[in-house]
Amino acid sequence: MKTALIVDDSRIMLEILEAELSSDELTVVPAVSGPAALEWLESNRADIVTSDINMPEMDGFTFLEQMKRRCEPTSPPFLVISTEERRGLAEEAVADDAIAWITKPFPYGSLSELIHRHLGCDATSGAEGGAADGAVHA
Repeated sequence: MKTALIVDDSRIMLEILEAELSSDELTVVPAVSGPAALEWLESNRADIVTSDINMPEMDGFTFLEQMKRRCEPTSPPFLVISTEERRGLAEEAVADDAIAWITKPFPYGSLSELIHRHLGCDATSGAEGGAADGAVHA
C-alpha cells in the first residue's frame, strides 16, 4: 500500500482530493498546513506529496524546502496543486524538484490518474477520468 500526503489549507479541497485519490492501493493522509504535514512526516513516510502554494502558516515552497531537508537523503516526489498561475512559478517549482504543477480547477480524475501512474498503482478502484488538458505542467 502506497501513501499520499496531501497538504492544503482548505478542508473542502482536502475532502475532494481525498475522495479522488483514495483507492485500494493508495492511502491518503490529509494535512491542513505545512507544519502539520512536517510533523506527520517526522514519524511516517509518504510515497508522494501534494501541496497547495498559497497557505497562511507556511507557503508550499517553504514546505517543500523544509520537507526536502528533513527527509534527506530521499524525499518523496512532490506535486504542486494551486490556483496560482503567475508566469515562472511552475518552472520554479519544477526546478525545486516538483514533478508537476497542477492548476485548480482540474478535471476530476486527472490528478488520480497522474499520481497512480507515477506510483505504479492501479487507479481503477479510485476515481475515473481522463488527462487534464493543459492543467498539468511538468
